[in-house]
Amino acid sequence: MRRTESNPRLLDCKQAAQMLSVSTFTIRRLVWSGTLPHVMVGRLVRLDLHDLEAWIESSKAKFGVNAV
Repeated sequence: MRRTESNPRLLDCKQAAQMLSVSTFTIRRLVWSGTLPHVMVGRLVRLDLHDLEAWIESSKAKFGVNAV
């Protein structure tokens, strides 16, 4: 995937929140708790698109044959 102005690799909290359909506060809470990988650029929190996609994949519920 090519990165452009409209498709950056590093997202701010608002962009990440829109991608996940959650509030910016939820993103910040996940960052503060250490649950969501992030990059600090000075005082700015940025989320790597690749890390965010990997976090989504690892957070998916896994259902087996014996799932209720």
